[in-house]
Amino acid sequence: MREVSGQLTKLGSGTVSMNQVGKSFIKYDLIEIGDTILQNVRTARSLSNYLSDGLGSVVTLYVQGSVVIGVELSGGKIYYWKRSLVAPIFMLIPSAMGGAAVAGMTQSGFFGLLGFIAVYAIAARTDILHIMGQSKLAAKGGVGLKS
Repeated sequence: MREVSGQLTKLGSGTVSMNQVGKSFIKYDLIEIGDTILQNVRTARSLSNYLSDGLGSVVTLYVQGSVVIGVELSGGKIYYWKRSLVAPIFMLIPSAMGGAAVAGMTQSGFFGLLGFIAVYAIAARTDILHIMGQSKLAAKGGVGLKS
């Protein structure tokens, strides 16, 4: 997770979307903060309200890949996108099937385990990194917001 700090001067046009379980997100064309321009980033719709509150002031954005997972406003208050463990746990199923397929092809439990780890790391990487980042923001006293 990287931190981008500076005066939040622009929130580009945003597109609202929803996923299959009714969670809503906003994808911004760009966010200008200090000397940095973030392009094609998304965040939870609930967190975007606090991004708007930070316009014109010095803020810190917590970014994981192309996802804004947290914002620290000039008063020191931190808000972050809180995700559940459901998705990474759900990813265990296809990962186990991938590991079993590798074990069957190679006749080796060791390679099956490596296959499981590889498939799981690829499938759940983004979710795991997000959850690790949100735990750091929670430890700083941040307020968790669902999408």
